Amino acid sequence: MKFTPGAFIGEYSGKQGSTVASHNRNGPYLRNRAIPVNPNTTTQQNNRNNFSAATKAWAALSSTNKAAWTAAALNVNLFDRLGRAYTPTGHQYFVSCCRTIFVYDATAALPTVPPTAAAPAALLSITLTATSA
Repeated sequence: MKFTPGAFIGEYSGKQGSTVASHNRNGPYLRNRAIPVNPNTTTQQNNRNNFSAATKAWAALSSTNKAAWTAAALNVNLFDRLGRAYTPTGHQYFVSCCRTIFVYDATAALPTVPPTAAAPAALLSITLTATSA
């Protein structure tokens, strides 16, 4: 269980024994742990297969490409269950990008280099057309 002490009640998230700690917009709360069911749906199997494919693709990357993903991940900020920012590892960033690709095209080739973003070109002019009714 993750715990951050506070003056009254700190932040906590996770489980300890049969107690699960979490939080929502109203604050932290505790509940009894429920054993999840494994419905083994087609969607669940697809997600597991996609995760496995992404992890295998990471293992097949060259050390240069892995280093590039690790360097790119340093510029990414994500948030954990307590809302605290963290920087993912290169592997986590790679799998995240692959999972996004799988959402749109399950047959797409997986990337070997991290994505880059270029600044948009400067806005040179704007045109406004108005008509009266």
